[in-house]
Parts: sequence; structure tokens; C-alpha cells
Amino acid sequence: MSTIRQTIATEIKRAGHTQTELAELAGISQAALSRYLANKHDLRTARLSRLLAVLGLRLEVKRRKRRR
Repeated sequence: MSTIRQTIATEIKRAGHTQTELAELAGISQAALSRYLANKHDLRTARLSRLLAVLGLRLEVKRRKRRR
């Protein structure tokens, strides 16, 4: 299973965006995006949601089935 970071990195390449372009579209700094993708920094949910939206993705939380 891929991580959110891996999915974002893949989508950045697929979309042909630079980190600078994507960060500007998402309203975050390029430095923050770079640190996030390098796993040196986490993004708040609102910023992550904006970043995903720019890439045509969304964050979805689902309840797992309980194991018995």
C-alpha cells in the first residue's frame, strides 16, 4: 500500500507540475511541500486537503471493520 506522500509525488510527476507550481496552486510554500515530500515535516489537514484537491485527489477516512 502506498503512503499519501508517495501518491502525491506520483501525481505531481503525472500532472507535470513542478513543486513550485503545485505549492502556489495549493497556497503553501514550496519549502513546506519539499519538506513534506521528504518526510521531514507534516502538513495540517487543511493544507493537505488543498494540495490533494489541486491534484484532483481527496482524503477520505473510513471506519474499519472490527476484528473479532
